Amino acid sequence: LLSGSRNISLWGEVPGQDGYPAYTVLAYVLLFSVVATHLKARAQLWRLIGAIVLMGTLVAGYAIFQHYTIDFLNLTEQTGGGAGEVTAMMGNSLFAGALMTMTIPLTLMATIYGIRTPVGTPGWSWESLARLMPALALAGLLSAALTIQLLGITFTFARGPWVGMIVATAGM
Repeated sequence: LLSGSRNISLWGEVPGQDGYPAYTVLAYVLLFSVVATHLKARAQLWRLIGAIVLMGTLVAGYAIFQHYTIDFLNLTEQTGGGAGEVTAMMGNSLFAGALMTMTIPLTLMATIYGIRTPVGTPGWSWESLARLMPALALAGLLSAALTIQLLGITFTFARGPWVGMIVATAGM
């Protein structure tokens, strides 16, 4: 309503400017509302968390590949930042770092939950080890995902996302 160019604010953005048109924001709100109102079971929540962790790990993994000049999708863009900064399919190292800032605390939470899940009775036996293996495998997998994400955010060389990730992790 207060825009100088209502047409651009409503239907599109000017290339080179970081803004969201009104219909994109409305689509985000609608998508969030649908997910929030239909998320009822614990299994659905864990599938959503798993999808977010996987997405963050894939983006961070691609950032690691870009850092080591293995850009197999040829997506590296230099946006005025440092020569070593990676964009990880986001077009800007700050965007890549911001995405990882959101996924790292969630991955840490899932990893801690996977480690702390009680399994069976105390004491060592082959049966207790067999019951413990799925939890250990999950914790190891999530720890690897967390490591990849931390390495990916490191290679963005973006201070803002690092500060945000530290604050979010400390708050968690």
